[in-house]
Amino acid sequence: MKRYLLGGIKYIVKAPEPETIDSLVGIEKILIIRPNFRLGNALISTPVIDAFRERFPCARIDYLATDKTWPLLQQRPVDYFFLLSRSAILRPWQCVTLLRRLRAQRYDLAVQVSGGSTSGFIVTRLIGARYSMGSRKGHQRWYSIEAEGKSSHAYDAIVNLTRPLGVDCRNRPLLQPTEQERN
Repeated sequence: MKRYLLGGIKYIVKAPEPETIDSLVGIEKILIIRPNFRLGNALISTPVIDAFRERFPCARIDYLATDKTWPLLQQRPVDYFFLLSRSAILRPWQCVTLLRRLRAQRYDLAVQVSGGSTSGFIVTRLIGARYSMGSRKGHQRWYSIEAEGKSSHAYDAIVNLTRPLGVDCRNRPLLQPTEQERN
């Protein structure tokens, strides 16, 4: 089923033209996409948030997370969180509603953090952002800006993804507890 779904998206949404980060114009709204229920995977994405905030300090940066991983990310410099829940699998209209809300935002840049996430890929392609960014997968062009280089570890993949930004990116996650959690 996954193969047919991805094939349908490839057929409906044409491959984006290749871009460089410096050729992007008018980047005011960015969506970072990491709808994964694994806590460690969410934490691995924290350096991405900081790298985009440094490269685009005036942009609105939103994040698509899950209701289970959002608490780990709420201390990061994100303007708004969109949340996906496991119940959306059983209630597909929730996914359609979420996609409509994301399309209505008219993002300038959609960033797919994990190259292996089918749900993240679907969101990246269907929200209609002017530009997209993610890790290369196979021979097909999936994103306007594609991260180059092989990664032996998920931490390396984050550095490869953010390399085109031209800013330093930590290769380790950051857990920033709230004041209440520290106490």
